[in-house]
Amino acid sequence: MSPNSYFKSNSTNQKRGLPKYKKFLLVILIPWATIFFTYRLFNRPINFYGMVVDQDDKPIPGVKITASIIGINPLTVIPHPDLVTINRTISRKTDKNGRFKIKGYYGDSLSFYYGNSFKKHRYEFVLDDAPDYFIARSGKYRGYLEYHSPTTTSVKKFTPTNPVVYRMRKLLEPTYVLHQERTSKTLILQYDTEEKTSYFDLIRCLSIRPQGNDGYSIVGNGGQRSTNDLRITSIWEESHNRWAITLAPGAGKGGIQIHNKKLYTAPEGGYESEVTFYITRGMKLEKVEHIFLKESANEPFLLEKVIGRSHNRMCYFYLVSRDSEIHSRIEMIFDPFGSDRRIWFELVIAVNPYSGHRSLELEPNISYELKKALDKEIKEAFAKDPNAIIPPPTPEMFKMPDSQIPQIMAERQRLISK
Repeated sequence: MSPNSYFKSNSTNQKRGLPKYKKFLLVILIPWATIFFTYRLFNRPINFYGMVVDQDDKPIPGVKITASIIGINPLTVIPHPDLVTINRTISRKTDKNGRFKIKGYYGDSLSFYYGNSFKKHRYEFVLDDAPDYFIARSGKYRGYLEYHSPTTTSVKKFTPTNPVVYRMRKLLEPTYVLHQERTSKTLILQYDTEEKTSYFDLIRCLSIRPQGNDGYSIVGNGGQRSTNDLRITSIWEESHNRWAITLAPGAGKGGIQIHNKKLYTAPEGGYESEVTFYITRGMKLEKVEHIFLKESANEPFLLEKVIGRSHNRMCYFYLVSRDSEIHSRIEMIFDPFGSDRRIWFELVIAVNPYSGHRSLELEPNISYELKKALDKEIKEAFAKDPNAIIPPPTPEMFKMPDSQIPQIMAERQRLISK
């Protein structure tokens, strides 16, 4: 080959370079490869193993689980939360052993939201039983269960044999429950050596003043009779430096008991004529974590945490009142009123108005029209007779269209009138 032909050939190759399609691929692949490897550099592997069980610790298959993987966007230059992170939604279902896994992803955190992340028909997620370190209990992200990828050996790692256990509650046979999660009464205690007593009609959710010994009083312009379902007596015992609070049923036969768990079926037995507990002034009232059930004050009764309210604690009372045996659940929330000289109790009340029925499980799919009709039926019946016997709603009533409600309620009214 002559020198001239060599240089001519070499010049031709230099002019050709890479084919256009290869240049195009390089232009596309290099940035994406850079993003891919940089994303993995800024984020960490997500390998999460979970298990869902019911209230009896039995695994629940077929639970639909939705999670969100939040990753740090390494290419962001604007410090704005919506731009700094990249969100990705993951869906899973538990297997026959109630287990699920989210594996092979990269991100900064894995988050669940308890209201929407764990779903199965006739089950509800139990936030109270979720692991504490997975819950944001206050602020903007209250209720989120958040798992951060472990970066040190001190952080607990979860494996297929050691999963995170979440709990869902299998709903019992539902009914209609008055005041469920919507009505509360309050009671304030102050340092006072005089005994003070408050009375409550739980069907009408009224604070009343009974007249005479029959447990009734005339209230309102309509002259409706109210019944004393619950009596709360409090007194400051100066010599013991403590409050003594007594809860008891009001008119008619009945009983009461204290519990540290929320039950959806009222206890069948174990009721007492009254329950007395004590709170000493030595406790920091803004953080009352236990009470005492005996005068010796040596057996503390631990109170349950209130979700989203870090300084509050609560316990539950189960009450049977009236001759017709009306069952109620009373959530007593210990809520400081901003002073160490008084305590504010919030009472959240759920009442089964159907004689002798112990279910405190509210039907979740009740329509507004049916709820309004049942409310009216109950209050009118008990205004006429404080021991009214009303048939509980049937399961079919919760499924019927609103157009049929007037006819069904008219038939029930004829049955009650008999």
